[in-house]
Amino acid sequence: MSLAAAKKIFLTIILLGKSLVFETAVTPDQKSKGLMYRKDWGGIDGMIFINTAPMPVTFWMKNTYLDMVTLYLDNDFNILEVYHPVPLSEELIVSKSTNIMYVVEIKTELSNLIVGNKSEFKAAMKKAKKKDGE
Repeated sequence: MSLAAAKKIFLTIILLGKSLVFETAVTPDQKSKGLMYRKDWGGIDGMIFINTAPMPVTFWMKNTYLDMVTLYLDNDFNILEVYHPVPLSEELIVSKSTNIMYVVEIKTELSNLIVGNKSEFKAAMKKAKKKDGE
């Protein structure tokens, strides 16, 4: 299977009794496209980008219409940085940290659930279940 044809993988976490579904971005193609061109969330609560090793990251909102909060996490799911990007902006969001393993883009209205409950979020991520999609 080519990288472009890779199946979508979804990650479900239970956080304070609420089920959150994330589409994962693992392949280079999935990571470069992310949530671009989407006008609605389409049944997901966010997207999680998974790096192969901790590294500095840079994101932007070019061609991204969705209102979101972006979280930069380390290898142990600790939230290191929180950003509130502007839809369609080409401004770069460069991590201050050099050890970002995961980037979570989440619906703005759900971001306080995660940011306000960091230890519970960390535990939920460690227990997450993945499911293959289309």
